[in-house]
Order: sequence, then C-alpha cells, then structure tokens
Amino acid sequence: MSSIVDQIKYQYQSGSMNLKLIMINVGVFVISLLVTVIVKLFAEYFTLVDYLAVPSDFWIILQKPWTVLTYMFSHSIDGIGHLFWNMILLYFAGNIFQRTLGGKKLLSTYLLGGFAGYLLFALGYNFLPALASPNVNEVLVGASAAVTAIFVAIGVYMPNYEVRFFFIPQSFKLIYIVLFFVLLDFIRLQTSIGVVGGNTGGWLAHIGGAIFGFAYASQLKKGKNISKWFERFIDNLVGLFKKKPKMKVKYKKNTNSNQSKPPRNDYDYNENKVDNQQKIDAILDKISKSGYASLSKKEKDFLFNQSKN
Repeated sequence: MSSIVDQIKYQYQSGSMNLKLIMINVGVFVISLLVTVIVKLFAEYFTLVDYLAVPSDFWIILQKPWTVLTYMFSHSIDGIGHLFWNMILLYFAGNIFQRTLGGKKLLSTYLLGGFAGYLLFALGYNFLPALASPNVNEVLVGASAAVTAIFVAIGVYMPNYEVRFFFIPQSFKLIYIVLFFVLLDFIRLQTSIGVVGGNTGGWLAHIGGAIFGFAYASQLKKGKNISKWFERFIDNLVGLFKKKPKMKVKYKKNTNSNQSKPPRNDYDYNENKVDNQQKIDAILDKISKSGYASLSKKEKDFLFNQSKN
C-alpha cells in the first residue's frame, strides 16, 4: 500500500501542472466517495459533496466561503460520467495549453475561469427573472467551467491548430471544435430553463468560463496578460509555504579592482535568457499567424522545454 502511495506522490510531484489538476480532481472524487459511504452508515442523508459545492445564495456562501474554490475540484458521486468527461477534455485541452503557454498560465486560467463560471451562475440565480426564486438555493459542483475556460482560451489563441480524431480521417481546426461545444452549451441552456431538474446552473457556469477564456486569450494575443496579477498572487502564496534554505554567509576579501563587474557566468546567463525569450516570441508569433501545426519539430520541442521553466 505504501508503495502505491509513494508512486502517486512521485507522479504528482514530477508531473506537469495539467496532470496535477487531473490528479487533484480524481483524488477529491475518491475521498468524497469513501467518506460519504462510511458516514452514511451512521447518517443516512450525508454527502460530503454538499460541503464542497458552492451555493447560489449569497448569504449562505458567507457561511461556506471555501466552496468558491472547492466546487471546481469536486464532482457528483452519483456516477463517474461527470468526472470522466471533464477530465478527458482537461487532458486534451490542458496539454495543448501547457505546451504552448506554460503551467502557470494553465493554473490561473483554470481558477479564474472556474470563478467566472460561479459568478455567472450566482448572478443568474439571484437576478434573472426566469431563474431567481425566493428562498430557493441552487448549488454548483464540477470542473466544467474551469475546463471550458482552458478549452476556449487555447482555441482562441491557436485557432488554426489541427486536431485529428482516431475514427475520422479528416482533421479539424481547433476553433471549430470550440465553437461547436460553446454553441451546444447555449442550446442546452435554452432547453433547460424552466425545466425541473434541468442543469441550468451548470450550463450558465460553462458559458461564464467560456467568456473568461475568450477574453483572456484575446488579450494575450495582443500582448496583455489579464491574469498576471493572479499569477503573482499564486507565486507569493506558494512562497509562504516553501521552506527557506539556511544560508551561511562567508566574507572574502576581493582583490579584483573592478567591483561593479558581475561574474562572467552572469553575463552568459542574461544573454542566454534574452536569446531564449526572442525565440519564444518568434515562435508564438508564428503560431498566431499559421497555427501550432506550422511549427517544426525543433520549434515544438524548444517551446515545450521552455514551458517547464
């Protein structure tokens, strides 16, 4: 058993950001299922997901503020389909996104896209006449909004990226697949409004995530990263939990008369850093004009390696 846990820990620590997100979602699902089964033996109507799902009522959310975050990593435990299809799309879109834009942007798009999905869900059930009902609290659970944000963002950023399905010989441009799924969400939203048991809130959240993904990618193509502030926030937050290495300071007499000149390896490092950034900019410009498929294998490998840094 310990070897299995160690293997999971190793895969998580060494894996990409996309793999980490998938593992967290699957882990929360398994824990929710096990805890619910155990507690239900003593309390019949208990479900852990009830404490992770985000409510539409603003007053209730003040009592459970953590749910704004936990809802986008939780899924219904009534079946595996809810989790399965979200993870399939996250694996597909997330890998393309990370290879192109990096893990840090992937994480920020996931979280901010998930929040945008919740926001449209909550606004709809509090202010739209067709949805708002007194003393009625709806709940939202699932990674759909966050995953949709990633899917739409990479589709808008790389519209000409060619996608092939193993059962269809014809390739499709990524933007057409994205447009199909967004249109499908609008159709499903329209057919669920006013239907008892319909997933109106879920489709609203999808559209909220799609709106953020579109806005994010559109601005990024113009050279503006609207989530830069959030990326800094995450960096600072992670920095609080990192162990600070103990530093031992040694004083050494410097006989070099030129005190202002840094070591030669610093010059080499900075020069190499500038050169790499110029290469990245040139590749991204090529992607925006001709699509990811136009890159050579060397360019794809270079971009993938840089995304890990």
